[in-house]
Amino acid sequence: MTEFDESNIEFGEPVTASESFNKAVEMVERGRWEDALYYVNDALDKSYFGVDAYLLRCHIFLELQNPLEALNDISVALKHEPFNLELKIWKTRVLVSLGRNKAAIALLNRLIGEHPGNYEVITSKGMVYYMEGELEKAENIFIEALELANGIPEQAANAAYWLAKVHQSKSN
Repeated sequence: MTEFDESNIEFGEPVTASESFNKAVEMVERGRWEDALYYVNDALDKSYFGVDAYLLRCHIFLELQNPLEALNDISVALKHEPFNLELKIWKTRVLVSLGRNKAAIALLNRLIGEHPGNYEVITSKGMVYYMEGELEKAENIFIEALELANGIPEQAANAAYWLAKVHQSKSN
């Protein structure tokens, strides 16, 4: 039996790529974006592969106001899983953060065609219209989203929140 080498776990640092990835997730949950970036980069440096790492880093880059890096990561993830709806929705968020709202709307329209009635896609489109100041379109979409929520409390609350924001903006 070989002896355990403790030198690799000094200060509780993650040893494996998976441990680094899990630590990155923990840092995201705490809102510690710089630390999360450190750990997800460490995971990728240790040959961790999975679109989840690129998606996580995309999220971190968006929080750190670095949308170009986020676009790079979401593009890598989509090359590996081109039909992944969650990744496509994240791409629309990146496009919005780059100020490319029309491109985001075009992608969302395509996704609605491919996934009619999908709550996430529809609410994402409503949010983009809201940011564009197209309040009538946003209102109609959030009403549709509220109907789609179909008794799912989190979705209904989210759609109602956005609908209230639209109404508040319209009254100002």
